[in-house]
Amino acid sequence: MVTNLKTLATTCLAILMLLGALVASSPVAWGQDDPFPADMEIDFGQEIEGLDLAGGGEPDAAAFVAIFAFYGCSLLVAIGIQAVLAYLLSGALKVVPESYREISPGVAWLLLIPLVNIVIMFLVFIKIPRSQSKYLASIGNSSHGDCGEQMGLIGSICMLIPCINVVGLVLLIISLVKIMGAKQAILSSGGGTQEAATAQ
Repeated sequence: MVTNLKTLATTCLAILMLLGALVASSPVAWGQDDPFPADMEIDFGQEIEGLDLAGGGEPDAAAFVAIFAFYGCSLLVAIGIQAVLAYLLSGALKVVPESYREISPGVAWLLLIPLVNIVIMFLVFIKIPRSQSKYLASIGNSSHGDCGEQMGLIGSICMLIPCINVVGLVLLIISLVKIMGAKQAILSSGGGTQEAATAQ
């Protein structure tokens, strides 16, 4: 319990230090001119990367294609990363016997649904480690602690706050590593389910 509180306190301190660094590095904090003064005028008619927004000419088709290709590729990469994450989390839960599972392994695949994935992120990064730690505790293995549950919770919260979502991403990766470590511990202990054995 004391170790968990120390981890939580250390994580909160790191987040506060990061926020302090972001505030201290702003130009306003050092007495420099405000980069966005209240009387600043923005010229929306300027030409940006081949797109003549002033209406003086035709938009460049190549620029549109490049923009759509960039966003399309970004979307595909994001979906691919979420699919890999869902596969790993689902596989980690499949090795836990059903009586110890707090959610179904299929719930992890809901991470692919926009907006729903915000709630599911909390659910999988809390319930999967909790299921693993319950099973490991039942066989007398407490070496994995909470299996990354606290890191998952803090990381999920940080992912919702724009200025510290990078910290949240790092914490979720740490939580995922702990979840995968707990999965290996379950398999090496001779536990796990037949469903998981056939999946490997």
